Amino acid sequence: MSLARYSKKRDFARTPEPRGAPAKARHGGGRFVVHEHHARRLHYDLRLEIGGVLKSWAVPKGPSLNPRDRRLAVHVEDHPLEYGDFEGIIPEGEYGGGTSVLWDRGRFAPRGDPEADYARGSLHFELAGDKLRGGFVLRRMKTRDDRGDDWLLMKEDDAAADPDGEKLIRERPESVLSGKTAAQLAAAPARVWPAKPEDMTEKPSAKKAAKTTAAKKTAKKTAKKAAAKTTAERRLPAADAAPPAAFTVPAPELATLVEAVPAGDEWLHEVKFDGYRLLAEVTGKTVHLWTRRGEDWSARLPWLAAALRERLGAAARRPRARGVAGPAALLDGELVHVDPDGVTRFQPLQRALADGVDAGLVYFAFDLLFLRGQDLRDMPLESRKRALAGLVPPEPEPGRVRLSEHVVGRGEPLFARACALGVEGVVSKRRDAPYRSGRLRDWLKVKCGRRQEVVVGGFTAARGGPREIGALLVGVYDDGGALRYVGKVGTGFDHDEATRLRERLGALKTARSPFAARPPNAARATFVRPETIVEVRFAEWTRDGRLRQPVYEGVREDRDPREVRRETAQNGAPLQRVRERPAPLPRPTRAPRAATAEVLGVPLTHPDRVLFPEDGITKRQLAEFYARIAEWTVPWIAGRPLSLVRCPDDVAGACFFQKHPRHGLPPGLLAADLDGDGGEDAYVYLQGAPGLAALVQIGAIELHTWGSTVARPDDPDRIVFDLDPDPGVPWARVKETALAVKARLEDLDLASFVKTTGGKGLHVVVPLTRGRQDWDTVKEFSRAIAREFVRAAPTLFTDQAAKARRKGRIFLDYLRNDRGATSVAPYTVRARARAPVSTPLRWDELDALASSQVYTLANLEQRLAGLRRDPWAALPTTKQFLRAAALRAVATPRRAA
Repeated sequence: MSLARYSKKRDFARTPEPRGAPAKARHGGGRFVVHEHHARRLHYDLRLEIGGVLKSWAVPKGPSLNPRDRRLAVHVEDHPLEYGDFEGIIPEGEYGGGTSVLWDRGRFAPRGDPEADYARGSLHFELAGDKLRGGFVLRRMKTRDDRGDDWLLMKEDDAAADPDGEKLIRERPESVLSGKTAAQLAAAPARVWPAKPEDMTEKPSAKKAAKTTAAKKTAKKTAKKAAAKTTAERRLPAADAAPPAAFTVPAPELATLVEAVPAGDEWLHEVKFDGYRLLAEVTGKTVHLWTRRGEDWSARLPWLAAALRERLGAAARRPRARGVAGPAALLDGELVHVDPDGVTRFQPLQRALADGVDAGLVYFAFDLLFLRGQDLRDMPLESRKRALAGLVPPEPEPGRVRLSEHVVGRGEPLFARACALGVEGVVSKRRDAPYRSGRLRDWLKVKCGRRQEVVVGGFTAARGGPREIGALLVGVYDDGGALRYVGKVGTGFDHDEATRLRERLGALKTARSPFAARPPNAARATFVRPETIVEVRFAEWTRDGRLRQPVYEGVREDRDPREVRRETAQNGAPLQRVRERPAPLPRPTRAPRAATAEVLGVPLTHPDRVLFPEDGITKRQLAEFYARIAEWTVPWIAGRPLSLVRCPDDVAGACFFQKHPRHGLPPGLLAADLDGDGGEDAYVYLQGAPGLAALVQIGAIELHTWGSTVARPDDPDRIVFDLDPDPGVPWARVKETALAVKARLEDLDLASFVKTTGGKGLHVVVPLTRGRQDWDTVKEFSRAIAREFVRAAPTLFTDQAAKARRKGRIFLDYLRNDRGATSVAPYTVRARARAPVSTPLRWDELDALASSQVYTLANLEQRLAGLRRDPWAALPTTKQFLRAAALRAVATPRRAA
């Protein structure tokens, strides 16, 4: 496993490639990288960590996803493990001269003993990278000269296979480290490795070469001594006054957007902050604050630099250890604005920075990369976090520099609670992973709502006056470097912010559109140079690649506009379900009688108005009830279109059913245009707990949800069988019918769940995997099930909505299963006496259930306090769909001719 051949081929005085430490086998999971190497001929270098080095193969055509393809892979010299972080330009005339892009990297999992299999010439392994995933095979070819350099690389036929073998190479040319393509890197090389000598083109003279050789020997001896003295896992070395060596701040590690919180104790989870990412470099009395773009914000944030010096104490003032190049401390964290309710919000942060004030700004540290000069990045994340906790201990009163807390496992409850509190989401990280620059899958992020960074390419003037912004014309860059128009952003900024935007963009005016294709209706637009990034939240991406209902959040100054791409999650819709009950929200304290009150940050007018006359339940009490159970109810409602039963006075008065609120919505509620009519008949939905209080404020008592989400309205993800009995039907028969429906569904390999309606009957709910069936299929299937019961016992059941047909029968209402149809949401109140609540149950609880109105606003919390987990905890993770066999089994039989 010698690296002698690697070192012999390279002059490290001229190439930026890493020299590398001597090969040393590491125990635990290995890794792989793929370099897109533009040398004399373009090829892709596949490197697998085996025996303490990166075993390397040059693949001329690149890896293929098609199992039928057999790609030549020429075995080349071993590379050091440090090469896994290399990206840059190898000077012309040197071995391998040309641009080398880090095209992919991730985890390498051999299926046997990798060293024995390598020696035998047949490697079977799994890759879990940013691009390449699934099983692969490397097999040595037999050649006449028996050199053994020629191998074949093949993709196994699994879920990650694709007949379009070159799809990834064609559609994903960007680097996983810098986000740049080879052409972009060649045009503007990034500093992704310690600085090279100033002269990289001129060949050294004989005298210079002799000096270089002597320097190599000296450096080799120094490195050998340092390696023998310290390792990353030993106690950190004592410091002395040796002058520090040159140091380059690494690029931060980035999280990959996914749509579900990963399960298992191998993950730890943190709240996702809505702010600016900063690396804090502390050396003696000097503090530098580095943004993702590599800009030093120390002068812009002097109060934070001072706070870091004071907070880190002696560790910040202690000089580096001899022979190491790192700073006294290098922290990774986020600068945020913390509201009085403890939630971080981006727009107040952006305004504070624009105005040069620091009120409410806090730096949350979540990782430690260097300490007293020692590089900690190869240590497991948990080890780095323990060292960070010792550096930033808890304070009696939280200050400007704080430690970001985390939980191990239990990511879904944390995510549900984060969404209920209005937080952006969570970040999940592998506990044993090292720190690596770039976007990998060791860090995953899951967002409560949809957010996107976009580049401003123009604006329109407001109707109220030419000094304000009417709407921003925004776009994102594609892989070819073209700015693609994605829509207009016309809401989210007030008068002052619109004026600031106008001043900012006015200095960037240009006569030509920066978009690849001219935006529609752009005759009145003013185009600007694409140098401003703004962040927006939005409902969904439309089929033609536009943002639906984007809302402005603020300007981002810490990113390069050319790196802004459409952000796409990689595995399903955001998980919005609770498996286990998190800690309860604190009970809001009741305010004295007043004309207004505030619950969950939402103002309530006439808070003491009685909504349930028989029970004396007020508007404030209903809102506070929802605040206390938000972690239970929000996950089942958030992101779903709602229909409302509104009772402006009380439930005994005039109430009405409303699908399309036509007036201004209070904070906490959003509107979605799901019918493509320009928002004339928009549907209301909420994203977090404040939306519940906002619904109470507008007099909404009952909340009914679609069987699909705002993001994917045409993809049903549940079937609802509403068992609605005539008043004369015994309650025992209703329960028996629910069990019979459950049994019939099990015959068809479909799991189901049950809940009370809070009215007269029960709901049997069947979860479905999105995208596997359409609304017509769902409706026809549910109707067929209902008709089976009616045909078997027409005196007991009906599938007709007419009241005359329901006499003495149970109405099997399948009409809930259509686009736009709704059913009452779990854990929500009905507009009836005693305020009954629609409540999820376990199937084994059904037998003892006395009625559908057992659980009410008065006693539901007592039930929840006694539960260890939600009875429907397994519903969101149940993967099933309407298979062809199930559809055939319930098809209506044809009559004989």
